Amino acid sequence: MKPSKSKKTLYLHAGFHKTATSSFQLTCFENRHQLARQAILYPDLSNSKNSQDNPSNHSIPILLALATNPDSYPNNLKSQLMSHWEFKKYYLENITKTLETNSNILLSGEDISALNEQDLRTLKKLIASKNFNLKAVAIVRSPYEFACSVTQESINNGLIPIDLNSSSIDKRSHYIKKLMTVFGQDINFFPFSNARDHKLGPNAFLAEKLGIDTHDFRIKMEPSNAGKNNLYTRTQNILNTKEGGLKLLLQSNPSLFSVCNDSQKFMFTKKELSAKEEGITQENNLMRDMLGSKFCDTSINTCSEIDTQEVAKIIAKIIETLQKR
Repeated sequence: MKPSKSKKTLYLHAGFHKTATSSFQLTCFENRHQLARQAILYPDLSNSKNSQDNPSNHSIPILLALATNPDSYPNNLKSQLMSHWEFKKYYLENITKTLETNSNILLSGEDISALNEQDLRTLKKLIASKNFNLKAVAIVRSPYEFACSVTQESINNGLIPIDLNSSSIDKRSHYIKKLMTVFGQDINFFPFSNARDHKLGPNAFLAEKLGIDTHDFRIKMEPSNAGKNNLYTRTQNILNTKEGGLKLLLQSNPSLFSVCNDSQKFMFTKKELSAKEEGITQENNLMRDMLGSKFCDTSINTCSEIDTQEVAKIIAKIIETLQKR
């Protein structure tokens, strides 16, 4: 039975990155019919003409629909907004039309928090104008954990090497403050440590918090982005300095990295951490003030230094394997 207009709820999953968002989105998209039976619409807001659009992720449609000034966004998002600015009208009309439903709606996008405060208020006003009660959620990783995880992803997916001795770190505190300012009591934050410790994993934890019953879902709620080990990641970072065919071939043939046998997950070394320690401490203090100590790092571990000669031998083996093909 469809809910009445006065009792509609819009569930807004606002991220964050590196908290199993991609797998949660994919699971929801693949189980749209199961969600519909619970009177929850997980809409496809994508545009087939936008090659960068992902139908399971609502970030780009919402950003393009509501962003008033793409120049104010981080470079990776700015490039997507600018290159697809012609779709702005389409996305806004599609979202507005979608909100006309009498069903509850679930929207999920880890970059929704990148909207500036004014644009977030516009989103909130649009949701309210369509007779929805708003229930927003976000899962937050502790500062050091997040810095390690996002650095690893940048290396594995990147086109240029990352300076691991840089003092800069990716921060979530300013996004959290913005979301709290705009949504107030309508948003709840949960630490990733709690989500990770759920007996069925982070995605089941989030579904539980949103009141979603997953017992008849067609696919398991498992993370889709498995982390690479420390040696693999550092070897990839060195190879990211290479140009041309070798680099592209390696990116498309991850099996070549089978020689990177390492049981250690990627973390910063003591030297790398020392350069970032001040920023991580500041971020932990801000997290503690805004959300409490459960969102902070309880311990900060480092990995051992990697022997550069060992990495050189691995790269040589990879090149030798390629030459034999």
